[in-house]
Amino acid sequence: MSNLSDYQIQAIEDGYRFECPCGELLNSIAAAVRCKKCRTYAPLMRGQFVVDIAKDKVVFGSILSREEYNERVALHDIAIALSLGVFKPMPITSAP
Repeated sequence: MSNLSDYQIQAIEDGYRFECPCGELLNSIAAAVRCKKCRTYAPLMRGQFVVDIAKDKVVFGSILSREEYNERVALHDIAIALSLGVFKPMPITSAP
């Protein structure tokens, strides 16, 4: 626990040892999986993993690799562009 901040140490002492993807510290794994702040601050990662900061271990799910995260960001960007009407997919036409 030597690499933890004073804030994190106090949170652990108070029972808030589970960190969700957005960085919020919560008192249970279930609460961290359903973190409401992740909707805003980590929408692509919400419910993907929980870290026990006291043990520095992933206790739920798994952390995405950089490639998996980049792929998720690209798909998210496309979905946003489609929903805003920034571009429309080209229709698929059959060959003559």
